[in-house]
Amino acid sequence: MVCADVRAGRHTPASGFEAFSTLRNMKGLPGMGPAYFTKILFFAAPSQDAYILDQWTARSMHVLSGQGTYPAVRKDYSSAAKAQKLRTPQALRVIVDDKVTSAHYVDYCSKVDGLAASLGWPAHQVEERLFSSGGRAPHPWRDEVMLGWTGPSWNFYP
Repeated sequence: MVCADVRAGRHTPASGFEAFSTLRNMKGLPGMGPAYFTKILFFAAPSQDAYILDQWTARSMHVLSGQGTYPAVRKDYSSAAKAQKLRTPQALRVIVDDKVTSAHYVDYCSKVDGLAASLGWPAHQVEERLFSSGGRAPHPWRDEVMLGWTGPSWNFYP
């Protein structure tokens, strides 16, 4: 029902995020957190003013703003162990935390809009560039994010 309402334009970014969060809190979305449902908001909403908030866009915002706490993310501990063992931050993955509220999400979307205005680009292009591309040969920005991100309680080299 929430997806149908998003597609029909009956949700703002805030109300859509809140509706998905409520379902998640009621255990109605097993395995689906904010990173996933913001993708639904981005691709399904006709208004085009909801942006993806996942580990890459959150970490990009952390790098651009010089802080590592907002939007809230947490380490994926299996990848953290691998990153520590291999001594490479590229192996670390993080998860958008359930502490992120609809107000946080709206603030994040406003920051994307602000970057778009200052760069003179459409906001969806800013979001795409924050996300960048990965894989075996990551885009230079993704590589910069992986190497430069010093998020909450991430102490790579003890």
